[in-house]
Formats: sequence, C-alpha cells, structure tokens
Amino acid sequence: MKIQSLNLYMQHTWRCLALFALFYALIAAGCSNDAPSSDRRVAMPDTTGFTRHWEQAIPQQPVPDGIDGLSAQACGECHVDNYREWKQSIHADAWVDLQFQNEIRKPNSPYVCRNCHTPLQNQQEYIVTGLINGDVFRPVKKPNPDFDPELKQEAITCAVCHVRDGVIIGRRGNLDAPHPVKVDTVHLSEKLCFRCHNVAEVVTPTLVCAFETGNEWQEGPYSKLGTTCITCHMPKVYRPLVEDGPERWTVRHTFVGSGIPKFPGKPQNREFYVPGLDLQAEPTLPSFATGDTAYAIVRIRNSRAGHQLPTGDPERFITLTMQFLDRKGSVLKEHTERIGETWEWYPVARKIADNSIR
Repeated sequence: MKIQSLNLYMQHTWRCLALFALFYALIAAGCSNDAPSSDRRVAMPDTTGFTRHWEQAIPQQPVPDGIDGLSAQACGECHVDNYREWKQSIHADAWVDLQFQNEIRKPNSPYVCRNCHTPLQNQQEYIVTGLINGDVFRPVKKPNPDFDPELKQEAITCAVCHVRDGVIIGRRGNLDAPHPVKVDTVHLSEKLCFRCHNVAEVVTPTLVCAFETGNEWQEGPYSKLGTTCITCHMPKVYRPLVEDGPERWTVRHTFVGSGIPKFPGKPQNREFYVPGLDLQAEPTLPSFATGDTAYAIVRIRNSRAGHQLPTGDPERFITLTMQFLDRKGSVLKEHTERIGETWEWYPVARKIADNSIR
C-alpha cells in the first residue's frame, strides 16, 4: 500500500512538473527576441502639459458674492445699458456664428477653437487636462461637473472679461457695489483683447491660426499715440453705470466692428459705426466720347482703423465694385476687385497674396 501510494504521488508530481514546464515554455516564447513585433508591449503615449495660452480655457470661475450667477442677464439686472449693448454685439453671437459652427462640425476640428468662442471653463462640457504627445487633436479630457450650457450660448459674456477668482474686475472701484470689486486697468486693457485677436500659430501643416490684429496695431501709428482697441470699439460715454446711479465716464459695450451680422435676422448695433476706409474715384477725363478708352483712378485709404482692413479671419475680404455708367444710368462696364489675404490650404497652408489696406 505504501508503494502504491508513492506511485500515485509521483504520478501527480510529474503531472504538475509537466504543466509547469509547459507554462514556462509559453512565457519564454512570449519573451523571445524572435517574437513578432505585434506581440510586444506598446509604449504608453506621453501626456504633456500646455505650452500656448490658447490651448487652455480660462479656469473655472466661482460666482462672486452678491450676484445671482455668471450670466450676462444677471449682470444686466443692474448694468442695464451695458447688457443691452452687449446683446447686439458680435461678442454675444460668437458661439452661434454660422461660419464657426460650420468649422467645429468638421471631423478634424480641434477643441482649441472653443477657447476663444466660449473662453470660460464654465462654458465647456469637458476639461482638457493635457495633450497626448503635445497634439491638440488628441486632448486628454474629463467631464466638467460644473458645465453651464446656458452660459455657453452667451459666448464672450460679461464674466469672460470681468470675473476672476470670485471678484468683479473693473476700471474704477465702487464701495457701494453689492459684490466685491477689484480695480485692474492692466487686465481690462488691449492685452485682454489679444488673447484671441492676436493668435498666429501653425497648428498643423493644413491648419493655421492667423489672427494678427494685435500685431497690426502694434506696428501701426495708433499704438504710439495711446489709441487702443477700447478707444474705438468701446467708445467713452458719460452716463450712470447702474440704474439710478450717478453719472460718470464709462465705456459702451457695443464692440463695434464691421457691423456685419453674425446671425441672420439679428442686426448689429451700427449706431457708433465709423467706416475705416475712405474711397475716392476720379475719371481721367471729365467726359468720354464714343470709341474712347475710359480710365478711372480709385484711391482707397485706411484713414481710421488701427489695423489693416480687412483684419482677423484670413478668409475675410472686401469686394470693391466699380461701374461705368452712361448718361441714362445704364451700366457700360463693371469691374470687381477683391481686397484681403489669399490662402492656399492644401497640401500645406500658406499665404499666397495679400492686398489688404494698411
């Protein structure tokens, strides 16, 4: 019986050793230098931080004490005139802008475009914590628990410029305000505009951000004179800052630009619109006879804009149409000139022409 038990034990032991040898052989085969590359462990991608300001949204902002929320409507309960002007501005329509909506619906559209059209983290559904291998097309995202979909619709809303760290930032202090106020004229200067209106980056060979309005202003005469974005686009006005408040010097929140609507059926506020260009057409002769070759000289001058025209979006352009009319007003000849930058986007984005008015 003892011998029989020993035989059973030895048989069981040999089975275990055989299984162990087979398992070891499989492991060794998996670690062999001759194994196909598809069987090898793939290195984890490197998640990097941000290197450019436009890769990040403005950090999540808490609601300051004394106000009901971050919405423009909440601000408008007291700042009635500012709210009315902002509602008609292109800033209010930056999210619903049809061109922008068309761009972000493209499958290759990067998330970074949202950081200018909805700059606050509160306005974005996801928080981007990093980039895989520094690639803006491969963001590392997590859901934003404090996402405010209604605030997103307001695009460049009051809080984008005026709220930081639970405090309202203004150009003048007010001890009677129902909310905390911090005076910061540097923050509320042209530098704040440049966050989005001066981004010139090659993102990929076929994707270029070429918004250089800030550079154009710095290179022109107005920057030396102290005339800034605010001087023209937020003209001064003497009026109460809040209802029933004392009159004081403040600025309008019209953000006057070209006046071209961003949304069909919603006219822009052109009350304070001032054309930047002067146009003068002169025929070379006072009159022309049948058979004459007629010429006219057209002079275009950038007289009032502190940047080139057009500016901003590189696909923006101005069309100038010239007509020769007879005495009855009939069109004898018509010629249209395109003014602006011309880009070739494929296979590599590059500017091939530029006749913008400087």
